[in-house]
Amino acid sequence: MRLYLPSFLCFLALACSSRIDVKQFPAACVFVGDPRLENPASLPRVELQLIDTGWNNTPEAFLFQGGRWFTSRQLTFPAVLVRHPSGWLLIDTGLGPDIDQQFDEQMPWTLKPFMGYEKGPDVRSALQNAGIDSSVVKHIVLTHLHWDHAGGLESFPQAEVWFPKTGLEQAVARADEEAGYFGDQFDAETIRWRSPEFSDGPYENFSSSFDFYGDGSIVLVPMPGHTAGSLGLFVNLPSGERYLFSGDTTWSVEGFQRPCHKFWLSSWLVDADSDSMEYPIVQVHQLMKRYPALHVVPTHDAVAQMRLPHLQKKAD
Repeated sequence: MRLYLPSFLCFLALACSSRIDVKQFPAACVFVGDPRLENPASLPRVELQLIDTGWNNTPEAFLFQGGRWFTSRQLTFPAVLVRHPSGWLLIDTGLGPDIDQQFDEQMPWTLKPFMGYEKGPDVRSALQNAGIDSSVVKHIVLTHLHWDHAGGLESFPQAEVWFPKTGLEQAVARADEEAGYFGDQFDAETIRWRSPEFSDGPYENFSSSFDFYGDGSIVLVPMPGHTAGSLGLFVNLPSGERYLFSGDTTWSVEGFQRPCHKFWLSSWLVDADSDSMEYPIVQVHQLMKRYPALHVVPTHDAVAQMRLPHLQKKAD
């Protein structure tokens, strides 16, 4: 056994660090630029603030293939508040006010050790703590409907909730059989569902898009694979700064940089179709090469979120 152990460990390391072959996806290098970004100062004033609703720590190796086993990384469960002149919106809603009971009752005991969290204030409470009336949120855009993204959804009955119809239908159909969905987070009849049609044509190296406000400041693009209907959001600021909120296509920026999947066990637990995820991973990889200043923000990557201002509690 001693003779073969080093070879086995070498094989395991290689198997866990394989990268996606970008040459398989030449279309990911075809870009269609937005002429409005040539003069970003003409864009409407948009501000971003991150709202942490929880966090945990995990070995880096679980985040991306080739990660280190003995390096701990923090994961977060955030929402992003977007202040736009035409109406404020949230990107995802993080962990909700009922997450402890939902997690205890609906998460299989076999998965609880892999899906743990430390809870912070839910989004609505965080807004109230900052002196913001939650009714100012007019829209919610979900990157997908998993339990750690849709938890605070029903706290905003006044908001329109944007997510592709096909993704919602699959989430409803599978809520009782897939651990990623907690059905009672999105089953209220009061939810005002809206489905983006992605009919605004190519955007960068994505073949279709949805210009949310019609002014180039917030653009939605499909990023399939993690779940049906998963999407990403570009947010373009008049300062020239650009962000891409990429949901759970990868759990860390390294997944796009290398590019590679999550660790095989992580992907097996959470990704609906890992094969179809390779193209959007390569798309973002090529975007980062073309635009080095682009801030790519996977939902749970605390390091990638450090550049974002965080919502602060109102001083007493």
